[in-house]
Amino acid sequence: MAVRAQISLIANDEVGELAALFTWLRATPDLEGGVRSQSRTPGPGELGGGLETLNLALGTTASIVALAQALAAWLQSRRRSKLKLTITTPDGRTLELEAADSARAEELITELLRRDDGTDV
Repeated sequence: MAVRAQISLIANDEVGELAALFTWLRATPDLEGGVRSQSRTPGPGELGGGLETLNLALGTTASIVALAQALAAWLQSRRRSKLKLTITTPDGRTLELEAADSARAEELITELLRRDDGTDV
């Protein structure tokens, strides 16, 4: 069963930080092909829409663990930044993390997403 989720960010430079996270996750071998970006619709006078969310489709327990580890490491790398990362599952469950939460991030993300794939935490 594929686990699906969406990642959004609140930050001073939301588009830049989300693009950096997208690059970080795509460089994670166990997530290959499981991370897609979604842009918002361009507003009046804009040539293109900015990056809005990242969509995840994870097919294995290994990919859930890889995502949790990658997000925890990314948050750790941003510990001086003021940002909030939100992961939302299709059934509406959410997990909000700030850079200061990086120590527990891996555990919390794994718990959230493993509920979706039916495996024990």
